[in-house]
Amino acid sequence: MKRYAAPLRLTWDWAWPPIAHPGAPRQRPAPERVREIGAEIVRARVLMLEVGYPDPDALLSGELAAALEGFEGSLSLVLTPAAGAALQGKRPWEALGAEDVWLDMTPGVGEIPGGLDDWPAQRFSLTAGNLDAAAAGIERAVARGAGAISLPNLPLFGGLCRDAAAATLSVGQLTALAGRIAAALEGRAVDLRVHHYGLWQALRAAGAHPHGEGSPGAGCQAGNALAYIDPEGVLYPCASLPVPLARVSAGAIAAAWSGADLAALRRSIARLPEACAACPSEPTCRGGCRGWAHYLALNWNTPGPDCIRP
Repeated sequence: MKRYAAPLRLTWDWAWPPIAHPGAPRQRPAPERVREIGAEIVRARVLMLEVGYPDPDALLSGELAAALEGFEGSLSLVLTPAAGAALQGKRPWEALGAEDVWLDMTPGVGEIPGGLDDWPAQRFSLTAGNLDAAAAGIERAVARGAGAISLPNLPLFGGLCRDAAAATLSVGQLTALAGRIAAALEGRAVDLRVHHYGLWQALRAAGAHPHGEGSPGAGCQAGNALAYIDPEGVLYPCASLPVPLARVSAGAIAAAWSGADLAALRRSIARLPEACAACPSEPTCRGGCRGWAHYLALNWNTPGPDCIRP
């Protein structure tokens, strides 16, 4: 049986996620860092890898494919709308064997080039300030035949960190959004993927069926089955838990995953907040997103802001 020395699901962003750094320049990592990080991902035998925001030249030239030579896990890509427009008619991800190619249509981070509304797999990061626009984008994508919609958790980096509380979704907002999404999906075969426990619950209550429904929950998987590498090559337990573990180099991932620092962090994450002790969702939720909870409250004894319990 194959042994994995690293997290089961790793996100490696080449550029800062637009929702976290809406004004950040789109600069690519240096080629030598791309090779170094790619080699470490292959060495660590990552099971699932998401490469976020690679530029079209890196895909067309084979730079990313060369960096991931020998990678045997499942690969998905996240493209900006500009990259999607530049690659119209070209499919360089086929040479990579990518199973999913997502177009990040998050509203509020720039103009969406025309002709991309019918992209088959779209994703939207949600904040309290963009819910109406995001819901309209989801409705439009489904109506135009999108077969997959992803609603990832928010990264906690850059500009978003400075106003994290204002980005948090309220129970009322989650419920209203879930109703709109459920209505848009009615009668359509759409693979809906949700990484937000409260929204997942609200969608189920509204009659939608998010991807993974029926799978047993195990609470926050930061530093356990999840990890994140930022554009500067720093490893974190999750994009929503900005605690740096190591600068990625040969052996860094395996060392971090077997190290004492991450073991202590896992114990903190696993501690159930006192307010969650009598909650019927506790066996699956386990306190919600621990990264956002810790960032907003500065302690581990607080339920995540993704909780929708009255």
